[in-house]
Amino acid sequence: MNPAAVHSLRRFALSVPDLGQAEHFYRCFGLDVVPLERGGLSVRTAAHGREVARMHHGPRKTLHHLSFGAFAGDVDRIAAQALEAGARELESPAEGEPGRWFVDPDGRLFHVTEDENRSPKGRSTEELIVHVGPNAAPERNLEVRPRRLGHVMLLTADAGRTANFYVRALGLRLSDATEGIVSFLHHPHGSDHHVLAFVQSSGPAAFHHASFEVPTVDAVGIGANRMAEHGYKQGWGLGRHYAGSNFFHYVRDPWGSFVEYFCDMDYIPAGTPWEPRKVAPENSLSSWGPDVPDYFLVNSEA
Repeated sequence: MNPAAVHSLRRFALSVPDLGQAEHFYRCFGLDVVPLERGGLSVRTAAHGREVARMHHGPRKTLHHLSFGAFAGDVDRIAAQALEAGARELESPAEGEPGRWFVDPDGRLFHVTEDENRSPKGRSTEELIVHVGPNAAPERNLEVRPRRLGHVMLLTADAGRTANFYVRALGLRLSDATEGIVSFLHHPHGSDHHVLAFVQSSGPAAFHHASFEVPTVDAVGIGANRMAEHGYKQGWGLGRHYAGSNFFHYVRDPWGSFVEYFCDMDYIPAGTPWEPRKVAPENSLSSWGPDVPDYFLVNSEA
């Protein structure tokens, strides 16, 4: 029997020292933010009102948890896999929320629950059309509203070992990897090139970035300009990744981690035989783009 596998990354959650600052940052990024009844913030996409992140108050920025969706009947199988892989199960820290909660071997909290499949059904991009005549370029006031949460990348002491745990626990599959640097994982139900990734770093297990899809590379660029106008000028981009092929721009958040605008990522259909590539170190971060800032891979939670 094949391992049971999650089908979606539902949300990430952070603890941050200033919820007002978090609200301002994510609103500027193009997401909706509403208060949670028990404190904290719910971050949602405008198009569907779907929750993609939560912000909890804490003394410093840390990853609070990741939440994954699974098909009916798969949650208990995935829970058994997680325990066998070395996870420890906890009582739910969110009263009234269904599903199973675990701590991975490095101390990260993750959640698995029955939910609708949030992953795209195919490569979700809008073709770039060269018009005959003027008006091919958008106006600077183009509204940039991310459509969905695509993936999360975490910092870890051993990218290969951590990726192997989530393969065994959640049924994820290795997409590409650069040994000793980074590992990218997808799920088998029809998935972006990666929904979860791990990059090697000294210091504690930590949150590096969350990535949100926008429809075109114009939206990536205009989103980056808009964030700079709001004072969030540090980041990295515009560029194109080799692993996943997506266009990107990262914006540094107030606590030293990042959010990413992306478009045009490779898609792995369900049932596709996929051979993970050994990506050369020079291609592990991008095919092209500006030089990587010195602060990009710094563990801000160390």
